[in-house]
Amino acid sequence: MSLDVRLYATAVTPGQDNHIDLGIYRNSGQLVVNHINPYDSSDGYEIRQKLRTNNDAYNSWVSETQERWNHYAGSNLPLTVLILGGIEDLWIVAGFDGSGYASATFYRYCFAVFDSILCVVIAMYILRFWEKRSLLFKLAAILFTAVLNPILLYQGSILPEEKGLQVAFMLLALYFARSEGKVARLILAGVFTGASIAYKGIGVFIVPLVFWYAVLNGGEGGSGGIWSRTRCRDAITFAASVLSVLMLTCLPFLAGLTQMMSGRLSGNMDTKCVIHASIWRVFVDLLPHHWGYLRSATIVVYLVAAGVILRCRRSHVEDAFAAVVLLFTNVMLLAGSLDRMNMGILFCLVVLCHKDHYREMYYYFIIAGFLILSCHLPIGFNGQPRLFPLLPSYLFPDEEYRNALFALGFTALHLLGLYRVCAEKGAEGARTPLHEPATPVA
Repeated sequence: MSLDVRLYATAVTPGQDNHIDLGIYRNSGQLVVNHINPYDSSDGYEIRQKLRTNNDAYNSWVSETQERWNHYAGSNLPLTVLILGGIEDLWIVAGFDGSGYASATFYRYCFAVFDSILCVVIAMYILRFWEKRSLLFKLAAILFTAVLNPILLYQGSILPEEKGLQVAFMLLALYFARSEGKVARLILAGVFTGASIAYKGIGVFIVPLVFWYAVLNGGEGGSGGIWSRTRCRDAITFAASVLSVLMLTCLPFLAGLTQMMSGRLSGNMDTKCVIHASIWRVFVDLLPHHWGYLRSATIVVYLVAAGVILRCRRSHVEDAFAAVVLLFTNVMLLAGSLDRMNMGILFCLVVLCHKDHYREMYYYFIIAGFLILSCHLPIGFNGQPRLFPLLPSYLFPDEEYRNALFALGFTALHLLGLYRVCAEKGAEGARTPLHEPATPVA
């Protein structure tokens, strides 16, 4: 069902085959399939020129200069470009077109499969870890958080994006870390943690959380306390699993990779460039000279809340690290679109929203998400007619501003949930011991 919904969304929006982001992804895949390092602009110079000017994945703005084309073609992390190159390889192996590169539609079908995999992972996580909820509630959550997730449909299938795999890698790392078997806890959790770092980078923020469950909170501690021989061996095994993935994916691309990463981070945190769906666009208009103070205060609040949870609310340890993920995607980054923010949003939804602390955040996501989706999902082929837009574009300066308001509302309600966790009293909120038994795999 999940795949059917996404294939339909792809089929009725053929105009998005020319989406600028999709063209960039195709450029990266074409470089990889030609065995060219996307991060080294001197590698494969002649082929780069041909790819920039041919009809495949052409975008007039991106392709205006070779320098700009090189910049965007090498703007994703190694595992991302390897998977994009894999799509090109799959196109060749399947024999769809022996004379050209994978079509835009084929990429979109692959992205639909990626998001469907994410939906399966979300279902696995909800069925296993939303223990205090009824089966009916879990099934409804799977429907609206996975299968019919409005923002994932909008920023994944209608607008072709591949970021669903990032959330899948993070959830799988956490899922296996909370398992009983050592292979799952230490190797599979480590592999998916490494993948979540090598794909879009934000998996680095959940490394302590996965380590907590996989090593400090799983298996036998032994007589030596927290750092017994058993746990030291577990820590080494886990670290080796993570590093193996990072080395396999990143070593082939060392030339230029570090420079690309530092450039992307500095560009996305430049306070002079608050664009796209950044939640701070609203405050740049309202408080043009003081919005930076509000942003700094919000960062401090998030970090203090995470610290309080780690110190005094260890039964809610996942709340602290989910907060750090959302802090990065929604608060610290200033130039991202909603697809980037949705990585943090969706991770928080799945990991946190079985708790009553975040009930408003969950219902807000569903209601506001479908209002946004109504503006973009056609009910017929060739893009027409569209559903009645419940948030018409003339109410906002631009489409991204509407998305910024959505992300701002979600962030505010997440802060409300964090406050409830920190202010909680009684047995449920009391500080818990370091070692807790791992949850067995169903």
